[in-house]
Amino acid sequence: MKIISGDPKYYVAVACIGNKVIGTSMGIICYDLVGNCDPFMLVENVVVSKEYQSRGVGKLLMKTLEEFGQKNQCNYVILVSGGNRESAHNFYESIGYSADQRGFKKRFKKQL
Repeated sequence: MKIISGDPKYYVAVACIGNKVIGTSMGIICYDLVGNCDPFMLVENVVVSKEYQSRGVGKLLMKTLEEFGQKNQCNYVILVSGGNRESAHNFYESIGYSADQRGFKKRFKKQL
């Protein structure tokens, strides 16, 4: 975590009840190579404990990330969600995200 906490381009939002973590999300500011190199934000690790889903925790986490993105003059936000995660897709659409483009992901084998 030290690497992330020392980098102002990363923002990790954590939702807690007492000492219990019930949700996380992370925003990373990136620069677009096209045009004026304007920034955009990549969102990762949006996770809310099953027992706290549908209680506004995810909305609050995403709102916090969006505020970070706006503060950093981001033009847009992108995220990838697994193809079979229907409830997550419904959640993202309910807060204004659209699936008007396709996303791709490739995993690398870990080097030992």
